[in-house]
Amino acid sequence: MMQLIMAAALYLLGLARVPALLKSGRDPVFAAALLTGTAALLTSPAVYPAVDQALGGQNVAKLAQHTSMMIGMWFIRGGILNAVAPVRERRRQRYRTLPLYVALGLQAVLFLATDAGPTTMDFQGTYNKTLPGALFYSMVMLFTGWVCAEIAVVLRRIVPELRGPFRLGFLLVGTGAFLGTISSAAMVLDILATAVPALAFFSFHETPLQQVLDLVPTVLVGLGMTIPAVAGQLERTRTRRWEKSTLLKVMPIRDRALTRAGTERTLRSDPRTSVPEQLHRMIVQIWDAELAAGDGSALTAEDRAYLLTVERKLDLGRSSDGVEQQ
Repeated sequence: MMQLIMAAALYLLGLARVPALLKSGRDPVFAAALLTGTAALLTSPAVYPAVDQALGGQNVAKLAQHTSMMIGMWFIRGGILNAVAPVRERRRQRYRTLPLYVALGLQAVLFLATDAGPTTMDFQGTYNKTLPGALFYSMVMLFTGWVCAEIAVVLRRIVPELRGPFRLGFLLVGTGAFLGTISSAAMVLDILATAVPALAFFSFHETPLQQVLDLVPTVLVGLGMTIPAVAGQLERTRTRRWEKSTLLKVMPIRDRALTRAGTERTLRSDPRTSVPEQLHRMIVQIWDAELAAGDGSALTAEDRAYLLTVERKLDLGRSSDGVEQQ
């Protein structure tokens, strides 16, 4: 049941990222949620045997599960670091795929070196008794621990600079990543304890502590990544409403200003232009008409103050868009 809850939580995170995926055509968080959710689903005793039998019954599903988890964690890493890291750091991240390739390669070699045997869910009691099997099983946790540690270190530096829901969201992500690092290290020792008796004192397999360490980091990271996405969507909705209401207020001001200058000063409108661009063009028309009207202005002091406020907000919006596009 715990595995299905984790899978459901991750799939819900992916569902929350669908608007971002449709808007940009790609979204690393969506890919991460889909991959890690599938990996969590494959840990369920109700799912794993059927999938592995379909793949030949030699525990190839375990290799697929670990591979999905690693690639999913890589996408989580990229999504978080790209969201909070400076532009120069983002560019460097593009060339740091070597750890993923090395981890996937080592995992494949260790899997081939292991006597996988027929489909089984008892990996701790049988599969991990040999050192190659224990090392194979540990690779996904080592990789997950490295990703969580890097995320925790980066967010420890970045979170104090954030504000509002973004600070709360990434604080939860950082906390989840920190706990995930501890969880991964503990699980690696627990896995190796089966093959290395000297580590047996650390074993906590099938205890409530293991279930907590499995679930809590996933919930915190998923919730933390959802909060900024939802907050951003709400902010964009508020901005669109402001733009539409402002357009309705500026149009009559523009019409009054043009009564002094004549309709020949109206710039040709394009229905394909965005609302901010339409506002900008209208304000240009108004100021142009004001210059032509001279002392016979049709605008009140309140009109001018309102237009200046709109201009400042539009300029702020364009500046923010420029930063995001970088």
